[in-house]
Amino acid sequence: MNEKERSTHEGVWKYADRLSNPPPAGGRVSLREGMTAHQEMTDLTREWGLAHLVLKREDQNPTGSIKDRSLVYMVSHYKGKEEPWLTLSSSGNAAIAAAACAENAGIGLVAFLSTKTPGEKIEKAMGYHPQLILTPKPINFCNSLSKNFGVPNLRPSKHPLATEGYKTIAYEIDELEAQPIDHLFVFSTSASSLVGIGRGFEDLKREHPERSYPALHCVQSGTAHSIAAHLHPDLNFESEEGPAGSLAVHDTDRREEAVRLIQESGGDAWFITPKETEEAES
Repeated sequence: MNEKERSTHEGVWKYADRLSNPPPAGGRVSLREGMTAHQEMTDLTREWGLAHLVLKREDQNPTGSIKDRSLVYMVSHYKGKEEPWLTLSSSGNAAIAAAACAENAGIGLVAFLSTKTPGEKIEKAMGYHPQLILTPKPINFCNSLSKNFGVPNLRPSKHPLATEGYKTIAYEIDELEAQPIDHLFVFSTSASSLVGIGRGFEDLKREHPERSYPALHCVQSGTAHSIAAHLHPDLNFESEEGPAGSLAVHDTDRREEAVRLIQESGGDAWFITPKETEEAES
C-alpha cells in the first residue's frame, strides 16, 4: 500500500460492522493500520515444493508490528469512556503501538518496559511521548499502578478486548484473489493474535459455511511454549528465552480457546528453538 492509499485507508474500522461493539465513527482511533501486503515467497515455494507460500507483512503496519490492530481497538474503547490515562507493560512492540494510539486519542500513557528492551524500541516509543519507565519488573509495577489508581491496564495477553482487532487479519485473508490459503502459521506467546484470527474465521464460517478456511498453526519458541506443550506433551522443550524475551507469556490464559481453534481447524502447534531461529535468520 502506497502513502496515498494509506492516507484514505480506514484501518481495522473497514470491518467495523463485523467487530464487537465498535465505537461511533467519531470516537475511533486509527493509525491507518492493516491491509498489509501478501508477499509471494517464490524462492521458498520452489525450494520446498509447495503450490504457493505467502507472507503477510505485518511489519508494514504504521508502528512496525501486528500490535497496531489490537491497540487501536482497545484505546478507542477507552477514548469513548473518556479515560485520561492508560498503562501497560511490554517488551517493546505493544508499548510502541499503545503510545502511538494514545497520542492519537489524546490520552496519557504510562508504559513500563523491561530493562532488557532494545534501545531502538525505547527510542521509537518515546517518539509518541508516553510516560516511559524502565524497570526489571514491568508487569508488577504496571499491575500495581492499575490496581491502586484505577488506571486501565492494556496488557494484550490479559485484556478481554485484545483479540478483537486481530480478527481483521482473517477478513483480509478472506479477500485474497489468489487461490485459498490452506494453512496459516502464527507466531504466538499469549495467543491473543491467534485467538483473534481464529474468531475471525469462525465469523466467516457462520456467514459462508460452504467455504473452506485455513488450518491454524501456532508457532512458539523459548519459554513461551504452553500451547505446543499441551498439544505435544511427550516433547522436551528448552527453557532458553525466545524472540519474545523475558516478558513472554509462559502459560497463557487463552490456551484452552487457542487449542480448540487449532484442533477444530485441523492445525497444530510447532516449537522452534532459539538456535533454529538464529540459523534461519543468518
